[in-house]
Amino acid sequence: MAQRHALRKSLKKLCFDVESLAGLYRPRAVKIYSSRCEELEKILGLANDAVATKRLALSLVSTSRPDLAKPAGALVRWNERRGRKALQGLKPALKEFRAAPAFWS
Repeated sequence: MAQRHALRKSLKKLCFDVESLAGLYRPRAVKIYSSRCEELEKILGLANDAVATKRLALSLVSTSRPDLAKPAGALVRWNERRGRKALQGLKPALKEFRAAPAFWS
């Protein structure tokens, strides 16, 4: 999980850099590269959100708030499905990103 989070942060920086340099290169090439980068960032963001949501939901449940156990459990189950679904798209998105021509060449 920590590696995915680090990758997401790197992608976020890359997307920002691509946006900053976009005016210097062919718009279509930049758009292709940028959209693939953003897709990866979105997938990793959803997966990261799933981990954070689980941690937060479980922290709500305590001995003083047993009434939150059932809704927190439902949230955690829903969120785990969402995280798994997002990660199913990671491998194809990485493949597309790697295949994207470098807009600067």
